[in-house]
Amino acid sequence: MLTLKKLLLSSLGSKPTSINFPICKVNFDMSYKTPSIEELCRRMQIEEEEEGGLVLEGPKIEQQGQEFQWCLVGRFLSDRIVNFQAMKNTLASIWRPVKGVSIKDLGPNLFLFQFFHELDISRVQSNGPWTFDNLLLITKRLSIGEQPSKIQLFHTELWVQVYDLPLGFMTERIAQEIGKFMGVFLEVDQNNFVGSWKNYMRIRIAMDVRNPLKRRMKLKKPGGDWVWINFKYERLPVFCFYCGLLGHSDKFCMDLFNNPDSKDERAYGTWLKAPPRKQLSHDDSQWLRTSASMEFSYTRWCGCRFLHRTS
Repeated sequence: MLTLKKLLLSSLGSKPTSINFPICKVNFDMSYKTPSIEELCRRMQIEEEEEGGLVLEGPKIEQQGQEFQWCLVGRFLSDRIVNFQAMKNTLASIWRPVKGVSIKDLGPNLFLFQFFHELDISRVQSNGPWTFDNLLLITKRLSIGEQPSKIQLFHTELWVQVYDLPLGFMTERIAQEIGKFMGVFLEVDQNNFVGSWKNYMRIRIAMDVRNPLKRRMKLKKPGGDWVWINFKYERLPVFCFYCGLLGHSDKFCMDLFNNPDSKDERAYGTWLKAPPRKQLSHDDSQWLRTSASMEFSYTRWCGCRFLHRTS
């Protein structure tokens, strides 16, 4: 709609003009430049883009979303360039998903891992952390409606072994409190509470990679003494022995470069790495006698072992 000022400008010509109204006197500066047709159209297009929108709904949208319900978006905790083809082949060979996996390169150090069954993606999520070329892969499950490029990837899930717990402290409630101290508590290994005595308790946590690793924690019961419990991390990737952050070694630690006088101080070390849970057993341990009245020997045939009673 044309304003009064524009209407008057279009009819008065180029000279400054004074118009006397019964109530007041209005002066117009005719140096005002009327916008061109192209400029008016451009402004109109911008306003339409900002005001417009499309609401998506209906079964077609839901059906397309179901095809991407088993997706992880991930990045590697490094500024190094990752060999995409080698990474795809390596992770697919390690994961061995029954229904397969499709891996897409979404941009600089951002990848989409599309699975095709809930069991496959759940197994990958629960058995991490995963690494390629000793670089930690940080992943998050993608929800319908999320943009992969907008997801913040700063948390990784780790299994932690908690050592030196006093008798009576190996409970699920204590496990939850320890998990909250370390980051976000996710779950506790139920095998902690069955069978014979365990020398450590396993818990699963999510930690912020922008924070250093936790090394230990103090505990005590009411009226008791303080005790230290120590942490070891399963499948721990590269981390800095100086600052305790994941993703780099002390050779590339900026804190160490900024404090060269403290180059010999190391508050972290390889002792934070938990030993493998599945140890290779020796041949003789499989054939220990369980009864004094029996002796056992074995023979090999076609790669198989057979037990023979010799008494």
